Amino acid sequence: MHHAKDDENSDILKIEVAKKNNLRSWILVGLLVSISLIIGVLVVCFTVPKQDHTCQFKFRQTMKSSVVHSSQPRSIAVGDFNKDQQLDIAAANSGTNAIVVFNLDTNGTILTEQTYATGAGSRPCSVVVSDFNQDGYVDIAVANNGTNSIGLFINNGSGSFLPQQVLSTSSFHPSFLATGDFNHDNYSDIAAVYYGTDNIGIHLANYDGTFQNGLVYSTGYDSFPHSLAVGDLNQDNQLDITVANYGTNNIGIFMGQDNGIFINKYIYTTAPNSHPISVTLGDVNQDNHLDILVCHYGLGSIGIFVNRGDGTFASQIRYPIDSQYRLQLITVGYINTDQYLDVVIVDSENDRIHILPGYGNASFGALTTYDSVSGSNPSFIAVVDFDKDNRSDLVVANYGKNSIDILCDYSSKPSVRQTTYFIGSDSRPSSVVIHDFNKDGQLDALVDNFNNDYVVIFDGIGKGKFVQGDVYPTGMGSSPQYMCLGDLNADNRTDMVVVNLGSNSLGIFFGNEDGTFQSMKSYSTGTQPWFAALGDLDNDTYLDIVAVNLLSSSINIFLNDGSGNFSRQKTFSTGTASEPTAVTIGDLSNDGYLDLAVTLTTPASIGVFLGLGNGSFGDMIIYSADCGEFSFMVVFADLNRDRHLDIVITCPTKDRVFVYFGIGDGTFPSAIGFFTGSNTFPYYVYINDFNNDQHLDIATTCATTNELVIFYGDSTENFILARRYLTGNGSSPYALTTADLNHDEHLEYVVTYWSTGYFAVLTEYDAAEFSNQFSYNTGSAPHPYSLATGDFNDDNQTDVVVANSDADSINILFGLNNGMFSTPIIYSTGTDSSPQYVITGDVDKDNHLDIISLNAKENTMSIIMNNGNGSFAQQKKYTTGSDSFPSSIVMGDLNNDNRNDFVIANKESDSIGFFIGFDYT
Repeated sequence: MHHAKDDENSDILKIEVAKKNNLRSWILVGLLVSISLIIGVLVVCFTVPKQDHTCQFKFRQTMKSSVVHSSQPRSIAVGDFNKDQQLDIAAANSGTNAIVVFNLDTNGTILTEQTYATGAGSRPCSVVVSDFNQDGYVDIAVANNGTNSIGLFINNGSGSFLPQQVLSTSSFHPSFLATGDFNHDNYSDIAAVYYGTDNIGIHLANYDGTFQNGLVYSTGYDSFPHSLAVGDLNQDNQLDITVANYGTNNIGIFMGQDNGIFINKYIYTTAPNSHPISVTLGDVNQDNHLDILVCHYGLGSIGIFVNRGDGTFASQIRYPIDSQYRLQLITVGYINTDQYLDVVIVDSENDRIHILPGYGNASFGALTTYDSVSGSNPSFIAVVDFDKDNRSDLVVANYGKNSIDILCDYSSKPSVRQTTYFIGSDSRPSSVVIHDFNKDGQLDALVDNFNNDYVVIFDGIGKGKFVQGDVYPTGMGSSPQYMCLGDLNADNRTDMVVVNLGSNSLGIFFGNEDGTFQSMKSYSTGTQPWFAALGDLDNDTYLDIVAVNLLSSSINIFLNDGSGNFSRQKTFSTGTASEPTAVTIGDLSNDGYLDLAVTLTTPASIGVFLGLGNGSFGDMIIYSADCGEFSFMVVFADLNRDRHLDIVITCPTKDRVFVYFGIGDGTFPSAIGFFTGSNTFPYYVYINDFNNDQHLDIATTCATTNELVIFYGDSTENFILARRYLTGNGSSPYALTTADLNHDEHLEYVVTYWSTGYFAVLTEYDAAEFSNQFSYNTGSAPHPYSLATGDFNDDNQTDVVVANSDADSINILFGLNNGMFSTPIIYSTGTDSSPQYVITGDVDKDNHLDIISLNAKENTMSIIMNNGNGSFAQQKKYTTGSDSFPSSIVMGDLNNDNRNDFVIANKESDSIGFFIGFDYT
C-alpha cells in the first residue's frame, strides 16, 4: 500500500538514532572525513615540486570586510536597473562605504541584492540615478563625502554594475546630488552641494559616462548649503537650481543659461534661526508653475514660496509643524487620492514622517504622522508610484535600523501617542490631578500609590514631560484612593485632600509657598471612604469637603471654619447597603445653593441631595436608569447649553454612559444611555471640549478593553462615539483628567493604569497608515558564522563564500590577482533563515562549483547553482525537518550512482539526515 507519508519522505531519508548510537555514527563520519583529508595531504605531498629552502609563514594585515559594520543608509534612489518594468532601489550606506542595489519583482520580493564598494572612508551620503552614458540602462552616482569624490556606477546591461569610476571634487566635500540636463545636450549632468565650503558644483557630462570637473558657484559666506533642487522656475526651458542655505537662513536661486552656466540671481529669507535644511519643488497651487518648499530645522516648520509665474516668488508662507521637532527633509507627491500635491516631511530625531495633504491652492489639510519604528531615524525618502496604482508611495531609508521601507496605500485615522511614567511596583494608581504646584509655568501631575500608601508629584519640565518629584506618605495601610485640590485655609496656596480608604480617613496636606506640602492632618470618616469633592456648602466663602463612604453607605460633610479646620461634621445616609462610590457638587436647582449627586451601587442609580445653603440637605432623591449592577462615577456639566446642569454617570456592567438632562429645578425627568461597546466596562468619566468645536464632549476609560472612548457632543442631547484609543494590553485604564500640557492649544489625556502601575499622557494626532509595506535590510552586524572557498568564476583565483547568520544572507567575495577580494555580492537566503554553515561542491556535475547552505532557524538546506560565470541561480530549498536546527553538512556519493548526496547533522532533533541525489539539472 502506498502512503502519503512515503511521498513526504521521498526526498530525504531521515534516520532517528538513539542517543547511545550517536557516538558510533559520528565516529564513522569522522573516519571518512579523516581518511579523505589524509589522502588529500598525501597527494599534495607527493605531487607538488619540492623547494630547496625552508618555507616560512608570514602574514600581513588585510582590509576588514565591511560586512561586520552597520550600513547606516543615508540616501536612496529608485530606478528600473534590469529593465523588467519594475522599480529597483539603490541605497548609499555611509556606515559600510558602499552602495547596495536591490532588484525587486512585482511583489516587492528581492530578486538579487548586490553591494558595491565606494572606497575606504568614503562615507557615501547621497545617491542619484540616470542613464549617464545614453545606453538605455539606468546608472548610479553617489556623493562620497569622506573622499571628496563622486562615484559613478555604470550599468552593465543586466542590472548589475561595473566597479566605481571616481570623479574627484578636489578639496570639496559633496554631500547632496541632483541630476538634470543643464546644457541641452541630452546627457544628464550632476549638481552637487559642497558641504562646509559654501559652494555648489556643476559637473557636465562627457557623453561616455564620465564628467567634467565641477564649475563652482558660491552660495554666500557662512551659508552652509545643505540641499538643492533642480527645475525650470521661469519657464524658459532652462533648468534652474534652488539651494537651502542652513547658515544664512535663506534660499538662493541660480538661474540656468543654455550653456550649462548659472547666474546667482535671487535670495529669499526663510526667517531668523529657521536654518533651512532641505528644499524641493512642486506646483502646490495648480498654476503650472513650480513653487519652492523648504523645511526649517530650527523652527519645526515648513515654508512655501509661491511662484509668481516669472521665476520670482511671493514672500514665504510658513506652516508650523511643531516647534519641538527638528525637521530634516521635505519632498512632495500625490500621496492620497485627490490629485492635489501633498507634502512629505521627515523628522529623523523623533522617528516620524509627516504628511500634509494639499488642497491645490497652496494651503494644506490636517497634518498626519507616520510613527516609524523607535530608533529607525529615517534619513531620506523617495516618492514614487512603486505599485503602479497611480498613487505615490514612499521609499524610506532608515539610518538607525539599517533598513529600507516601502510604504504603499496611504490612509489616515485619529490616534494617540503615549508617554508613560512609572509610579511604583503594584501601585494600583486610582486618581490623578493636574496642577502647577511650584508655579514655574509648567503643569505637574499628582498621582496616588494605592498599594504603597503615598501620593507623589511628578514635576512638569516642559513640552508635556514629567520627572518624579516629592513623595507624601499617607500612613501605614491607608490605601489612598482619591485626591482633590483647593485652597482650604484661604492663604492663596493650593492644598490637597486625600481619601484614605484603608484607614477610614481624609488626609489634608496644606500647601507651602514653594509648591511643597506640610505633613498630613487626618479626619475620620465612615467605613471605606471612596471619593470626595470640595465646595462652599454653607455659603461662608470657605471650601467644605464631602466624602462618600462605600461600606457605611453614607456621606460625611466636613464644614470649614475658615482656617482649614473641619471640626463640624454632618453625616447623611444614602440608604441601607447602597454603597455610594462617587460624589460631585454643583447648583442643580439654580437657587444659589450647592447640591450633591452620588452614584449608588444598590440599586444602580444616582442620589441627589438638594442643598439648603447652610451645610444641610433635603432628603435624597433617587433617579434610576437601566444601569446594570452598579453606577460608578458622576460629573456635572451643561451639555445641551440650556444653562441647566446635567448629570453624567458611568454604568460599567451595562457598558454605557448615562446622561440625565436637568431642567433647572433640581429634577431630571429623562436619561439617555450611550453605548461604549460590548464588555468595555466604563469607569471614569470626564467632560471637556476635546475637538475644539465649542461643544462639550464626554470621555471615559474602559478597563476591560484597555480603551479610552470619546463621545463628541453638538450641544444638543446627541453624542456620537467618535474615538477609540487603545491604551495597551493589560493596562486597565482607570482615572482620567485632561489638560493642555505642552501649550499647543490641544488637550492631552492623562490616565492612570491600574494594572501596570503607570500613568500615561495620551496626545492625539492623525496617524498616517500604509496598508501595504515592505522592509529590506541594508546590512548590519551580520555575524558571519561559516565560510568556504572555491573558484566560482573559473579565473584560477580562490573565491570565498560567507554565511551571515543574522543578516539572512551569504556573501560571495571574488578573489583578485593581488591577494585581495572584490566587494561582496550578497544573496538572500530568506527572512529569519539564519544560515550558519556553508560548503561548496559541483552538485549538478557541470564543472562549476555550487553553494550549499544550512539555514538553522528555517530548518532548511539551500542549494544555489552556479550559472557558470560567477553568477548564481535562485536558491532551491529542502526541509531538514521541524525543529531540526541543521548545523553541519558533508557531500559525497553515498550509493555509487555518480550523483552527490548529503549527510546533515541536526542539532536540536538529535539526528542525522540523508539527502540522496538525483539529476539536479
